[in-house]
Amino acid sequence: MLNLKIHVYSKILDESLNNIGDLLLLKKQLLKCSLCKRLVQARREVLGENHYPLPFKSSGVGKIMLIGIAPGRLQCDRSKSDMEYAFKRGSGEILFRLFKELGLNEDIFHITNIIKCNTPRDGQFTKEEVNRCAALFLKEEIKLIDPILILLLGRQAEEHFTEYMSSDGEWYQYRFIYHPSAVLRGFTPYEKYKEMFVSQLKTIK
Repeated sequence: MLNLKIHVYSKILDESLNNIGDLLLLKKQLLKCSLCKRLVQARREVLGENHYPLPFKSSGVGKIMLIGIAPGRLQCDRSKSDMEYAFKRGSGEILFRLFKELGLNEDIFHITNIIKCNTPRDGQFTKEEVNRCAALFLKEEIKLIDPILILLLGRQAEEHFTEYMSSDGEWYQYRFIYHPSAVLRGFTPYEKYKEMFVSQLKTIK
């Protein structure tokens, strides 16, 4: 995988961000967000009073954005120290296994979701909820990161991302890959998923 590492890192070299402070400010604003009353209530019903939107994982230098649709239903509990960012557990473990096996530092990735609140019991988000969260946070993340690659994880992420961007009047080039939960559920073999992930990284120009 040496050639892959050289390819990826050569594209990121000298692209370090000088706006880490802006990302931290955005994260603080995100943690306080309560604009979508239905989702706030859904968080409270599932997690009790110890709930909050789950923020992105970013070192401030990551130029490859991995974007899912939303945290799992039980993944926004502030009392659990190991759940402080998106994709920390569950299907995210597949991603971090990939990074390790490919010899890629996880800091080169900015990992996030379109919706920052955990998935409600009905598993659905309204168009208004998606657009509001994307406009307030995801769009700002993209501006601050200025990614060399946007990789959408799963069909739901792709559908909502393209729908929002078309309504917003802006467009960002992206690539698609299955959500890593496909591996956990046995729909996609791990080695096949790994091949798909590598092939997408090789599209970086």
